[in-house]
Amino acid sequence: VSITPKFSTSKILVSAHTPITIQNTAYVETKIVRDSTDIYTLDTQSGYVNPSVNEHSIGSASGEILDSPGTTSATTYKLQMKMKASGNILVDGQPVITAMEIAQ
Repeated sequence: VSITPKFSTSKILVSAHTPITIQNTAYVETKIVRDSTDIYTLDTQSGYVNPSVNEHSIGSASGEILDSPGTTSATTYKLQMKMKASGNILVDGQPVITAMEIAQ
């Protein structure tokens, strides 16, 4: 999601949520990223499933951060997910990211 703050002193409230299914053994790190900078790690261990059986763990990763980008240029926020161990992760639906300017 992109937002163009009206003031360079504004804060941006970023909320992110993604539904996920984790298969087999999987550790997943999910982050909120501003442009190319990591600004918040939602959960360093979003899921783990027993490696001896083919199980599924259904859940989500969610979080919020009050960011201070310090600019009036268009700023892009996105979710990044990174596998930390073997296994599979499926995004089960549409991830949602909301960005709201709080002028100061």
